[in-house]
Parts: sequence; structure tokens; C-alpha cells
Amino acid sequence: MRWISFFVTVFFSALHAYSCDCPPVTKLSTESIKQFDAIFKGRVDSVAIDEDRDNVWFTLKDVFKGNLSETTAVYYNNATSCGMKMNAGEEWLIYAEYVSFGKLEVNVCSRSRKYFPDEANDYYVATNGIRYIDELDFLKTNFGTKPFAEKDPAKAIQIQRELIHPSQKQMVYWLIASLIGFFVIYYLFKRFVK
Repeated sequence: MRWISFFVTVFFSALHAYSCDCPPVTKLSTESIKQFDAIFKGRVDSVAIDEDRDNVWFTLKDVFKGNLSETTAVYYNNATSCGMKMNAGEEWLIYAEYVSFGKLEVNVCSRSRKYFPDEANDYYVATNGIRYIDELDFLKTNFGTKPFAEKDPAKAIQIQRELIHPSQKQMVYWLIASLIGFFVIYYLFKRFVK
């Protein structure tokens, strides 16, 4: 009997581990979207599939938040079964955050949603609690549309570099490396300079 309960527990734990559990999406408000560095409406131009991340290139139609160029790349995790699936030609409303080296990243649990011409097929209404058109109206009313940052690709890359936000893990690594470097220099100075 103990073996049966053990296997049942392991089985349901494994199911839970591989399911797509997202916290409930909060009601749309200016406060609920402060965490996002970039919010825009755009059309998917291409998708480049990598090992565990997809790189999606968008042509932006409207920018509501962030300093973005007309063509912008967004990354998302495709390593899990509940990853996002984006295809060329689709229109999306993207809520993204900057990750290492200034790359925008979106995940399946964010507010990001695909546009459906037939509202009856829009399953995001159930999760986001608002229709696509109403969400766009909210963003236009509260944030307005921003001009594109730069059409020159070299300047766009520079803007992207300026927006790099290191993660906490990266900051800890830099702090440890700096301390080790400081102690090595101190040791060498004490040893060889008299």
C-alpha cells in the first residue's frame, strides 16, 4: 500500500511540475504594468528558433512604453511545453522586460496577447479579463503612443546597450570578481612594492 501511495504522489508531483502554472493576471491598471520595461503593438516578421529561446523580430505599429526602434527583437523561452508560439504575420500586444545585455524578453505568464480578428476566438479575454481593443484603448489613453527611438540601426543598437539592466546574479558575480581583483592587487602590491 505504501508503494502505491508513493507512486501516486510522484505521478501527481510530476504532472504539477510540468504544467503551466501562472499566477492570475491582475486587473489592467497603470500600477499593474509598472514592472514592464517595454509595451508595444507589433507584427511578427520572423522567428529564429534557438536551443531554448526563440528570437522574434517585430515591426512595431505603436509603442506605449520604452525606447524602441521600429524593428525590435524579443526573446521568449521555448524549452517548455507551455511556451509561447508566435508566427510570422501575427499581430501581438507585447509586455516585455529587459534581461541580460539589453534583450527584451517576454514569457507566457505576462499580459502579452495575440490579436484575433474574430473576438469569439480570443481566449485571452478569459485570462486578461479585457478585450484586445479595450486594452489598446487603455494603453493609448494612459500612456499615449511614443515615437520610434531611431531608424539608424547603429544608433538603435547603442540605445539598446544603454538600456542594459544586469540581473541580481550578474551584480553579485561582478561584486565578487571586483573583491577578488582588489585583494590580488593588494597582495601583489604588498609583496613586490617595498
